[in-house]
Amino acid sequence: VIKHGTAKGQLIGGNLFIINSLLSTTYSPSYKHAIVFIEDIEEGMHTFEYQLYQLKNSGVLNKINGIVIGHIDQWDNQKQPLTSLIFNVIEDLNIPIIWADYFGHYCKKFYTMPNGALAYLDTKKLTLSINY
Repeated sequence: VIKHGTAKGQLIGGNLFIINSLLSTTYSPSYKHAIVFIEDIEEGMHTFEYQLYQLKNSGVLNKINGIVIGHIDQWDNQKQPLTSLIFNVIEDLNIPIIWADYFGHYCKKFYTMPNGALAYLDTKKLTLSINY
């Protein structure tokens, strides 16, 4: 758990680079009251940090109800703990943030995150419940 709390919202997300690539295009979804899920692949620490700041500076993170961080490939090679980096970038947000390494590229045991489904996040119970 990076930041405690509960949230309810539409599950929207995917690869962080692709999410940022779609910002300000007609293909970017509405993030209003969403629970955003993020995963990333083969990015260095500084690129991942930049991508998080891009999402924050775009205003997306001010609209959402929660964040679920998935598998971040090759993070073991980085010097800073992932949770510390994420907290430093988005500590001012008053939303629950959890790291759940069970979806994303190269994840050995993974779950499919259904874009658009209604979800409930509870960091105290360590649960992300999804209604189809």
